Amino acid sequence: MSDWIGFSRSIKLDWLNKAAEIYMEEKDHRKVKFALDKYLTEKIVSKYNRRKTVNILIRIWVNVEPQHTQLRDTALNLFKIANENEKLAIHWSLVMVAYPIFRDITAIIGKLLDLQDDFTLSMVRRRIYELWGERSTLQYALNKIVRSVTEWGTVEDGSKPGDYQGKEQLCIDKKEVKLLLIRAYLVTSEKTCLRFIEVNNLDELFPFKLDLKLDDFNGSKGFSLNKMGSDVVITLQ
Repeated sequence: MSDWIGFSRSIKLDWLNKAAEIYMEEKDHRKVKFALDKYLTEKIVSKYNRRKTVNILIRIWVNVEPQHTQLRDTALNLFKIANENEKLAIHWSLVMVAYPIFRDITAIIGKLLDLQDDFTLSMVRRRIYELWGERSTLQYALNKIVRSVTEWGTVEDGSKPGDYQGKEQLCIDKKEVKLLLIRAYLVTSEKTCLRFIEVNNLDELFPFKLDLKLDDFNGSKGFSLNKMGSDVVITLQ
């Protein structure tokens, strides 16, 4: 678990889409940064807040860690042919990879929603403090991440401030997008393998209905299936 947090602004889905679209046309990160700043000028008046937002978008889609460029490039190719649900799943994959705090917070939300239909910000705060320690930057990031995933339509506001409701899972049609989510999960969890029986019920991927089958991994580039005792496990090649 990294000490670095970094997710300091709420991010709208339209902004993520725009970052991907600009990066498709222009690979130079300085030009992408300039184009995003121009796009957000009327949406975020404060130069400071706009710069922070652009930096988050750039980290997600452009300036990725060298070991993750292949995953990002796969995401970009899928984005070109994805429907709206799949675009969100693609962004989700890359945000998990770029921001470990996002992965951990969404895992907590997913676990809570597996137990009940709603959750509160205080529940998530208590659990994330146990993992990351209590600090003001974490509280700030928690608010921004929960607000972001709410605006993306994966959860909704409850009857009182700080209360949230789960929503019906989003269907993903393309097998390749589902596999991208699993790859991002394995990369960010730093697990060496994943039991197949867990694949369709990962807390971090709570917004998405995957319905993956063993055959979906057979022959899929980048994955291997192996036996571990009585379990079939999935590993990255």
